[in-house]
Amino acid sequence: MDIGSRIRSARKVAGLTQEELARRADMSLKGMGDIERGAIPDPHYSSLSKIAAALGVSVGELLEEPALPLGEGPLSVEWAYRADYEVFQRRIREATSGELRKLGADLLKDFYRVRTREELVEEGPDPDVRRARAFSFAGFISEELVQRSEKPLEQYVLALKKFTNAIASEAEEAEVRAEEDQGRQAG
Repeated sequence: MDIGSRIRSARKVAGLTQEELARRADMSLKGMGDIERGAIPDPHYSSLSKIAAALGVSVGELLEEPALPLGEGPLSVEWAYRADYEVFQRRIREATSGELRKLGADLLKDFYRVRTREELVEEGPDPDVRRARAFSFAGFISEELVQRSEKPLEQYVLALKKFTNAIASEAEEAEVRAEEDQGRQAG
């Protein structure tokens, strides 16, 4: 698989359009398209570095040839990050409930894991991309379990409640600040 195909695959896994990736990588849409199509078969390292940072992966991950087609192989956190979205969905539907619960728990551990300085530098300017993907994947797994008439991932449900409560608290604080500002302006 050439570098353009690997970038396209990683972009799709990240749920980004070509335009969104180009914007995040501070590159032109034409340049991004040329790289993905293979019109630029050997992009400059600086371009690869910006693309990798925008995707939340290392340059090494973009350059290495996977031993198996993207998305094939045993279910694991790294597999989830590398899998094409369609392959991810198919494999999750085919997996046993035990495999899903283990993968979901591992994804949530990765979501909560404290990153080292080196990892943060490697992940680039948007280190929360990987965490957001872990949470999203765990949500997909939890939904699959519910569709099978099983209990959802308990850790995911708790994390989602915390997140929802945090957003509600922020909204309430914003309302209070707005009312205080209106009171000051009126007074």
